[in-house]
Amino acid sequence: MNRCEHCGAPVSVRDETCSYCGARNAGHQPMEAKRAVLLARGMEAYRGGKHASAIESLVALLADEPDAFDACFYLCASWDALGSLGEAAAAMRRAIAVRGGSASAHYNLGDILARQGEREPARAALQAARRLADTDPRVADRAALKRTIAARLAKLG
Repeated sequence: MNRCEHCGAPVSVRDETCSYCGARNAGHQPMEAKRAVLLARGMEAYRGGKHASAIESLVALLADEPDAFDACFYLCASWDALGSLGEAAAAMRRAIAVRGGSASAHYNLGDILARQGEREPARAALQAARRLADTDPRVADRAALKRTIAARLAKLG
């Protein structure tokens, strides 16, 4: 894992920008074509409702490409769709390890933990998402995300 030249945060070689400050990642390296095919296959399987196939492709990719944030994200979504919340949470924690500044990753982890009945860890993840909503360069609609987080925190109690 590289460090952002602007803010010093950890940044994956696969990310074009820092998830904390949005600065260009000078150490960015594109994913190899054969690995990109596995990622595309996994994402397509997920979108088509073929969650077991998605998991198979994404796990294979992550064995060779541990910093593939999108693979972690879709792996989480696939496990979640199958009702395997423990595996989903583990995949989202891995995504956060790769892209710690991702507000949506922290939100999703908080939502999963809340559904597992883990109130305090869920609250911590959701509060992290709320903090990151102001700085995550990948958030298109900050106000909408903040409303979603606030609603989930309120539901948590």
